[in-house]
Amino acid sequence: MEEGITTRSASNQTSLAFHPGKVGSEVGGKSFFAVTVHLLRSGVVPMSAGGRRIADRLMAWVPLMTILGYGIVVLMAQLRLDAIPNILQTIFG
Repeated sequence: MEEGITTRSASNQTSLAFHPGKVGSEVGGKSFFAVTVHLLRSGVVPMSAGGRRIADRLMAWVPLMTILGYGIVVLMAQLRLDAIPNILQTIFG
């Protein structure tokens, strides 16, 4: 049985479950973008019907947004820390 809270809006009811000791991808593999867009389109975050429709259309773009987000983090790590050669040297000696 999961602990959680329930939020209510005028149009629906959403249950948010908390998983103690688990973070990020360990909890269902949801990205920041997926959670944010879902909260917007389901009405948990108050916005107009037009805004919810836009968020609903954005849901199809979540995989691309997630990959691009990770790509930006990798690029920043490479530029600042020269991370890729260090990681490869650590793995392959």
